[in-house]
Amino acid sequence: DMRFRGGLRWGMFNATWPFAVMRIEGDHLTLTCFGKQKRFHREQLLSVGIRKGLSPGVRIRHRKAIYPGDVIFWTWQPKEVCEALQRFMDAR
Repeated sequence: DMRFRGGLRWGMFNATWPFAVMRIEGDHLTLTCFGKQKRFHREQLLSVGIRKGLSPGVRIRHRKAIYPGDVIFWTWQPKEVCEALQRFMDAR
């Protein structure tokens, strides 16, 4: 299991560091921010990639229809987070 603290952009919602937590546990990725959780099964993730710019982060593309499009997890460790997510996805 892995855990990262950061921020979260979800549709029009944006929270900066340190208000979001990403947890990778078993077959699930969970994003928690201000007490709300979004949960993905490993199979629902399409791709991950580093988002460069003023604020570094990781873009997560998914296919869970009830959630808005892409998610950006803001982090000062984009390489480590992206690699952890890629390993998680590769374990399918």
